[in-house]
Amino acid sequence: MASTKDELTESLLRENPDLCGLFVSGGGITGALAALRDTPKRDDFGAVGYELFDEIRAALIDGTLKMVLSHPMEAFARETINTLIKAKTAGADAGAQRVALGFDIYTSEAM
Repeated sequence: MASTKDELTESLLRENPDLCGLFVSGGGITGALAALRDTPKRDDFGAVGYELFDEIRAALIDGTLKMVLSHPMEAFARETINTLIKAKTAGADAGAQRVALGFDIYTSEAM
């Protein structure tokens, strides 16, 4: 039985044949990848994923995804802890803490 994400992605692709791209973020990407793999490949369509892990790397290698945006987790964790320390040290009157985090871009050609 297909997961909800599979069915949603399959429905989206079927009902929008002129769709030129899809960004899959958050959970359920493995179901979306299964639906994308079951869809005939088109030169005018590109799918982008979020965060790089084994299943995503495989999708880049086989061409299911064209690109992946990924936050470097070590830098993300470090900045989160530093910001928490700054917020605690500054106290309640310090206001919001803002941090700009970069991201890595992986493409199917680089795999």
